[in-house]
Amino acid sequence: MNKKLKLLGVAAAMSLSVNAQAAIIDLFSIPQNINDNTADLTAVTATVTDAADPGSIIGGVRDISVNLINDTNPSTANMVEMDIFGGILSFSNDNGAGGEGIVQWDATPGLALNMTGLGG
Repeated sequence: MNKKLKLLGVAAAMSLSVNAQAAIIDLFSIPQNINDNTADLTAVTATVTDAADPGSIIGGVRDISVNLINDTNPSTANMVEMDIFGGILSFSNDNGAGGEGIVQWDATPGLALNMTGLGG
């Protein structure tokens, strides 16, 4: 009797479980490229939508930003760069350059964060 009760309990628990499904965040199928070669407090930003490939970007909008924060040799025009092409996102700093990059998905163009943009 105990075995049957345990089996029934396991079957009930399994029927209530939720299947996890993978969600696409970004296929990086829509190309985008930005760079910043001025060490200041101003970031360079760009926005794309998934109109060319519907469903490839969660929320339909991707914002990217790069900012060259410091440059040990400004005469060489060092830069930071973010490039999206062929399903790959790459971020690079030139030798002697320090910077940051941001990728944001919130269903709203621009870097001002929409706290409920993806239903959250």
